[in-house]
Amino acid sequence: MKQLLLSLLVITFLLQSCKKDELTQAKAYIKNTTTHSIKILFYKSGLVSANDTIKLTTNQEIEIANGPLRGLIKAPAFNSNYFGSSNDSMVVIFDNLYRVTHYGTLPINLTSKYYDFASLRHIGNPKSYIFTSTQVASTKLENVHRYEFVEADYNYAR
Repeated sequence: MKQLLLSLLVITFLLQSCKKDELTQAKAYIKNTTTHSIKILFYKSGLVSANDTIKLTTNQEIEIANGPLRGLIKAPAFNSNYFGSSNDSMVVIFDNLYRVTHYGTLPINLTSKYYDFASLRHIGNPKSYIFTSTQVASTKLENVHRYEFVEADYNYAR
């Protein structure tokens, strides 16, 4: 009897471990729909690397995130190698003239034009993106996030 019970426990354990993991593939894109050039500087620990600088011409789109998230996540969420910590910021520059800072955490001294993280125009906030979620398999979702710079963004920066 003990051997039968032990065998059933082992079989149950093996069947549970064979269960496929649920996975969400999260992608994020930034697009320039304005008639202006855009440069984005991503600060990490107070420094900007050339590898972390994005330049966008009119109607250009770039992928900023493409990676897995554990579980079936049906809400905006992604991880980008461009983003630093919550204490870092991003600076968006239009036509090499007008700047808007996107703060993770608001510092004591603010720039004249900025967005805090809660803003729906902040490029680090997943809720700022147009979001679609597609079930591609029983254990897999594909989430796509799209952020579009519009003329109103340029006008705010001026």
